[in-house]
Amino acid sequence: MSDQEFVLLDEIGQGAFGKVYKSRKSSSKEILAAKIVTCSAPEGIDLALAEMWALSKLPHHPNVLRFHGAYLEADGEFTYLKHGDKTNSAYRRLIESCLKGEMMCSVTRDSRLWFMTELCSDGDLNRYILKIQESKTAAENSLINAQICIQMLDGLKFLHHNTVVHRDLKPENILVDLADELRPKIKIADFGLSTVITEENSRCSSACGSDYFMAPEVWNGPQKEYQGDLADVWSAGACCLALTDRVYFRDSKSKKKLLGIYYKDEEKGKVKSLGETQLGRANVDVEEFVERFKKPTKPIGWYGKDDKFRKIVVKALSREPKDRPTSKEFHHQLVLAGKAKINRSKSGNIRENSPKPVPESPPLKIRRFARVRRPLRDVIPVEKHNRSPLLSH
Repeated sequence: MSDQEFVLLDEIGQGAFGKVYKSRKSSSKEILAAKIVTCSAPEGIDLALAEMWALSKLPHHPNVLRFHGAYLEADGEFTYLKHGDKTNSAYRRLIESCLKGEMMCSVTRDSRLWFMTELCSDGDLNRYILKIQESKTAAENSLINAQICIQMLDGLKFLHHNTVVHRDLKPENILVDLADELRPKIKIADFGLSTVITEENSRCSSACGSDYFMAPEVWNGPQKEYQGDLADVWSAGACCLALTDRVYFRDSKSKKKLLGIYYKDEEKGKVKSLGETQLGRANVDVEEFVERFKKPTKPIGWYGKDDKFRKIVVKALSREPKDRPTSKEFHHQLVLAGKAKINRSKSGNIRENSPKPVPESPPLKIRRFARVRRPLRDVIPVEKHNRSPLLSH
């Protein structure tokens, strides 16, 4: 890659370790997204390499963000990166920084990682839903709910089939493409916390993710291993319920209004995440919880068999992983639930789902765990993993 192969255009996003730009490939004029990560901290490299590892293993799927390659920029020179390439000295330096938890040389510290992906210029799912809730009819909103949920589970089913566990599934990590405004296409993105499952490393052990979308066993991650794909299913169930019933909370740090389900202790008046509540209490009535946010007077909901939809969501949000469906089963049941359309009027404006103040998220303790460097096996395959057909090149 020469310094002229990609031309940076507008800045379209920013994260803890880098920025995202709209870019143009000079040779083909193709418009892509360029995520540029400054190699100033091992944590940033850790997340970036985890994303490269996951995405580089995947064939194309319409509901997963498409990866177009990774490059290391150092002193104006660009080196193409390939996961597991032991002959690449730049790649080896990055791995060494992750292993030792410190930057190993000034060359690495002054470098930048470029990740090229397809561009989804219509923002994330959270922003999209906030935008359309007032502008579209009840029937249109309900239809979009069903379309997005089914696409999300189709993408998740694909990831699990290819042994990739996402571990941070939430509306902010799902991008929207509005080539057809009435049929939005979504893309699962942000694989910084993902891991590739192998025969030797089939379980996860880190408490990572986002509070309101973390399965109960993930909260206990530092002490006990868990099955990552079924934790993803729990997160997908939380996304489906928040989206369909338009449930919001306000983040205590950013003050943003975000989609997300929560558990409110009526006696103590405290708001907690459902996953954390389930971890501490075995008697949480999930069936009652799933009905809690449903507003009979509000027309937005599931565009199909609502009772069938809620039944499968209840299963997905089960406290015990063994009681949840697989992502394949979840997807199949959502398709069936969406076949019978609800006969609703298309007239009238849509008001916000809940007239009550949006609850604010408490400063939950898990946030400190999410910042801890994960076990190395969750990020970079150890030598023996190279024997797995999944990791062959």
